[in-house]
Amino acid sequence: MAETVKVTWIKSGINRLGGHRRTLKALGFTRLNQTRVHVMTPQLAGMLKQVGYLIKVEKENQQQATKNQTKNTETNGLD
Repeated sequence: MAETVKVTWIKSGINRLGGHRRTLKALGFTRLNQTRVHVMTPQLAGMLKQVGYLIKVEKENQQQATKNQTKNTETNGLD
């Protein structure tokens, strides 16, 4: 199974290099203190390294990741 990481944006992108702001947007962030879950790839590792001073990265427990994915795919009981 692929390793997942939980990334939280903790410092503002104001007055930062344009490439760093674009990297935050590419990671899916729109607001400060927002958290996103990503599958770890070499490309993602490079992005996290570039903006490492603006974010907090945590390894996500694999069981927790599958639980979150299952929650997102469940229906609302409309059957």
